[in-house]
Amino acid sequence: MTSIYGYSATAASNTSSAPDGAPEGMPASSVNDTIRKMMANLAEFAIAPTAGGTADALTVTPTNAVAAVVDGMIMFVRAAAANATTTPTFAPSGLTARTITKNGGSALVAGDIAGAGHVLALQYQATGTKWELLNPAVGAIYTDPLTTRGDLVYRNASATTRLAIGTSGYVLTSDGTDAAWAAVSSPALPLGYLSGGILSHAADTDHDITISAAAARDSTNAANIISAAITKQIDAAWSVGTDAGGLDTGSVANTTTYYVWLIMRSDTGVEDALFSTSSTAPTMPTNYDYKRLIGAVRTDGSANILSGYFRQDRSGGVATFTSGRQTLTFDALLTLTHMLPGRPQVSRTSIVCTTSEQGFAVDDELDVSPSQDSDFGTSAAWDATTVQVATGIGVRVINQSTFNNATITAASWRYVIRATYYP
Repeated sequence: MTSIYGYSATAASNTSSAPDGAPEGMPASSVNDTIRKMMANLAEFAIAPTAGGTADALTVTPTNAVAAVVDGMIMFVRAAAANATTTPTFAPSGLTARTITKNGGSALVAGDIAGAGHVLALQYQATGTKWELLNPAVGAIYTDPLTTRGDLVYRNASATTRLAIGTSGYVLTSDGTDAAWAAVSSPALPLGYLSGGILSHAADTDHDITISAAAARDSTNAANIISAAITKQIDAAWSVGTDAGGLDTGSVANTTTYYVWLIMRSDTGVEDALFSTSSTAPTMPTNYDYKRLIGAVRTDGSANILSGYFRQDRSGGVATFTSGRQTLTFDALLTLTHMLPGRPQVSRTSIVCTTSEQGFAVDDELDVSPSQDSDFGTSAAWDATTVQVATGIGVRVINQSTFNNATITAASWRYVIRATYYP
């Protein structure tokens, strides 16, 4: 006897002999048989039978046999066990066993047939000759695109895909089309900004200068130069890195002012420093295109770096000079080149104790009077390039213990001279 799958969707085509059909002019005595057969077929379709066979080779034997499989037909079957393989099969009424798939032909995973009692909705698809499981227990296959801790999932032009974890310190941005990682852009420092970049003598005090860590705006106000502490050698041609040559061109000369520049490559962001006799246009190393003047040093008659330095706190702006400790000699004139852009408006002449005396300790610093009586005292005269400190036959101070007027010992003290230039 035919099953419900033997009926035609075209009413006029169901003309098989009763009870499998209703031919034209069928005897009245056959009508009840046909109706009862239809009812039986509907009940068998609606009530899922329990599958036979095995967990991965399901069979079913309906009372009304399935004569042939038809594209799009649906059968309901109650599973007896969970599938263990990815290619279980189904065969109704002894027909050829066909593979059960899901989601448009994808292989099942273990447990897609959940186990005993799972009512399976199976649709036969002639394309691929397979039974499609419409209600897998595990659901759609999700292939995890992520491979590394910190990866993200995003949608590109065609699919959901992986965005690899970004470089440390990078932030997630958008280019207007896709998500992307990008370096955090430092805000532009103010015009002329300089912090740090203090000059000091290194181990080779005659030839090396250490520049402390610095943050500066370059001379064209186009880029920040953020530099770690670095030591450069004035007596060697420039090469990249700390404890390396720093002279932009030529050889170090006697009695010469050398300007100290922070420099940077825009293509790699590498920062460095160099010495140049130019205060406006140093000879830049290849690929270095940003620069910032931060100060200057001066050599003596033997091409050794003198103690003392010039510092420019703002591009084209306020500049300061500190002499370092200079020998104090009575009845003598001390002349120094201050390296400032012009005559300073503010200056200070001090003496620093190097050997304790008159109640003062080592490194105590005193301001000295520009003039004292009876040829004692000091005076300082400044012009656009030099300072001249004249010392009388002695320098008097107030003893810190007795509070009496006393004359210092020249060898126990040193001059320190400071000045500030305002443009």
